[in-house]
Amino acid sequence: TPIQSLNRTEFVVLVATLISLVALATDIILPALTKIGGAFGVERANDTQLLIGGFFVGLSLVISLLSEPLGRKPIVCLGLSLFAIVCAVSIRAHSFEVMLAGRALQGFGAASPRIISVSMVRDQYEGVHDQ
Repeated sequence: TPIQSLNRTEFVVLVATLISLVALATDIILPALTKIGGAFGVERANDTQLLIGGFFVGLSLVISLLSEPLGRKPIVCLGLSLFAIVCAVSIRAHSFEVMLAGRALQGFGAASPRIISVSMVRDQYEGVHDQ
């Protein structure tokens, strides 16, 4: 498989990148919540926190369940593509509702690389077993 052809360093970099996507997508928006709320005219400041909650709602809708019948690589590529496309949509959002929907779809796209990368590690390595 393509994963088995990677050397250890490449594998670690790939898995770390895929896993860190969720943390990056969450943490990168936090400092800008106030400005985002102001730009969209959000009346209650706490409503901007829905952008974080929406992301996690999308993250919980796990597309990675399709990885067993369809293969991991296509599902990771699909998730990353969806994430990138919806990032572009969110950047161009003209309303808070569109941005909120975009964040939920970003979470949906980020779920597959996050979940499947853990599966890739489990496929490649076994832990210590007590006997």
